[in-house]
Amino acid sequence: MYIKEITIDNFRIYKGAHQLSFSPEKDKNIFILSGSNGYGKTTFLTALVWCLYGKQMKDVDDYYKAQISEVGGYGNYIQSSQNHKANANGENEFEVSITFSDIDVPTLRCDEIKIVRTGFYKRGIDDLKIYIDGNINELTKEVGNEIFVQDFILPKEVAKFFFFDAEKIVALAENKSIANKRHLSKAYSEVLGIKKYEDLKSSLKNLTLRFRQNSASPADKAKFDTLKTELEQLENNLIECEIQLDKFHNEREIQAKRSEELQEKLIREGSDLSVDEINNLKIDKHQITKEIEDLKLQFRDLLDLAPFAISGRLVGEVKQQIETEQAIYNNEHNESLHNKAAKILSDFKKLSKKIEHEAITNEVKKIYLKTVNELLDKHLNDSTSDSENEKFKPIHSFSGEERNAFLSVLQQLQTSYQTRVRSIAKDLREKRTQYARISRKLSDAESKETDGLIAKIRTEKTEIDDNNKHIDQQIALLNQNMGGLHTTIAVKKATSEGIAKKIKINERYVEKDKLAQKLIDELDTFIKRMKLEKKTRLEKRILDSMNTLMHKQDFVNQVVVEVGDGIIDILLYNSAGEEIEKNTLSKGEQQLYASSILKALVDESNIDFPVFIDSPLQKFDAMHSKNIIADFYPNISKQVVLFPLLEKEMTQEEYALLVDRVKAAYLISNDATRSAFIPVSPKDLFTVAKKMNDYVL
Repeated sequence: MYIKEITIDNFRIYKGAHQLSFSPEKDKNIFILSGSNGYGKTTFLTALVWCLYGKQMKDVDDYYKAQISEVGGYGNYIQSSQNHKANANGENEFEVSITFSDIDVPTLRCDEIKIVRTGFYKRGIDDLKIYIDGNINELTKEVGNEIFVQDFILPKEVAKFFFFDAEKIVALAENKSIANKRHLSKAYSEVLGIKKYEDLKSSLKNLTLRFRQNSASPADKAKFDTLKTELEQLENNLIECEIQLDKFHNEREIQAKRSEELQEKLIREGSDLSVDEINNLKIDKHQITKEIEDLKLQFRDLLDLAPFAISGRLVGEVKQQIETEQAIYNNEHNESLHNKAAKILSDFKKLSKKIEHEAITNEVKKIYLKTVNELLDKHLNDSTSDSENEKFKPIHSFSGEERNAFLSVLQQLQTSYQTRVRSIAKDLREKRTQYARISRKLSDAESKETDGLIAKIRTEKTEIDDNNKHIDQQIALLNQNMGGLHTTIAVKKATSEGIAKKIKINERYVEKDKLAQKLIDELDTFIKRMKLEKKTRLEKRILDSMNTLMHKQDFVNQVVVEVGDGIIDILLYNSAGEEIEKNTLSKGEQQLYASSILKALVDESNIDFPVFIDSPLQKFDAMHSKNIIADFYPNISKQVVLFPLLEKEMTQEEYALLVDRVKAAYLISNDATRSAFIPVSPKDLFTVAKKMNDYVL
């Protein structure tokens, strides 16, 4: 399959009809579409995705989802996609068409298929038509145009692998959340072709269930009928919930956009604060008031000690007085100890007289007596003489508790007091500054609230914001209900299968059931083997691509694709068997890694579809760029369309490596009101581009 032709008519920056031919040749499968920033490269890519998927384009990539959300829903997106100048001239429709050739549709022979999507500005809706060899076909009517694109052209789940911004695909390398891995896993399953076999297996299981239902006794049939009715009702409820959810999401986007517009009006009118911001300011003001009061209390406690801090010399004298009083007090209470010491010394003298030993002379005895006397005097007698004690007059007579309290205050004054005073004073200044700033903002806001126009705008915005909160609650409730419905449906199906297992199959279904069961078993074995083979081949393809594209030889020694419960994860290992954390890779290496995954998936998918690459060499150094140009882009698909910014995302030297594979090149011109495509010879691309830029300058 390849794209033969693309036509864009009045879509955004492209006023009027613009037709581009994209038919590739065997050795020339590259197409270049280039222009300055803002000229419409990304718009061209968006036009293709919109043509294929319409409202469902938000499921292709978060970029498109954000675009639709920013304008306030898909209806507004349609209106914003109409070329403004065309709309001013009374043209209220725009259109994008893609013509595919060499396309294979099961049970249908055709040369080409043309997909045409038209947007209607006034109604904010679109219409999709599909022409097979120039005519509307019954097949498209039977399955529905949107489903036809999904089933026979390209499923939206895998479109991200064929329409991608090479600068943004590094998100694949940085992807860590389970939800994102699960979402990508579904896309991997789809692109690798596993899902269609799993769907076939599910259909066969449903067939064997019908055989048993048809073979059931009247009582069992009644149970089946009841379960069938309940399941149908549950599935209808689920569909209704999905419709309601989609409706709420659209309304939420519209209301959110309106809220933003009203906020902009408030800013223009001079009131730049929202209701929530004003309420938050009031809360902050109350909180800061409390904090200021707490700091004041702490400061007041410290002020009680200020006289002591100021009279530092006097406090020192008080300390000395207290210590002297304490010493005298201790001497008075140690009188009994002095008496005991005198008795000890007297007894020691008596004892020495009784000791008769030739080894102990009188001189030794005198030395011992003198030593004991000195020790007792040292440890039991105060240094303050009796005469000094008689002259000293006590002033304070502190109790032990009072003395300890005084010493505690003194220690505080000598250590942390000064630091605490400065810290609290600093905090008080900061809090008072914050309080003044918040009070000023509130005062300004409240004075402007008396303005009638501002009050009206704010009232409308408040109503919209309250309504959005209600919508959010409804969305949460719907998601909860849908989760419950999915669980109940699974239980009902399990119950139905349980009943079916107990039923003896009617003879006319026995052979069919055996065949179906045989096919289920074979499919089960085949799917397991297929997953293993795909896993092994995917690992090899990613490793080969990375080693081919990276200039660090054998930087990645092993790639492991882990397939879990609905999750596929890709791990990289170096030659030492250590896992390489993807967030340690440079941005260029991450882009190479993500590009290798894309190439491996495209090669393994067997989906024959063109690949469109925006910002193709944004993160690469010179060496990596050469590898990408020589080995990656020419071989990723039979038809490759690149959207480079010349000299920034692709230099002339880099382009020289690719030019022999380029079938056609287009430059986008812009006259400040519209963009248009200029076909150029591939060899003259840079020359013509330089002339155009010189002319603009």
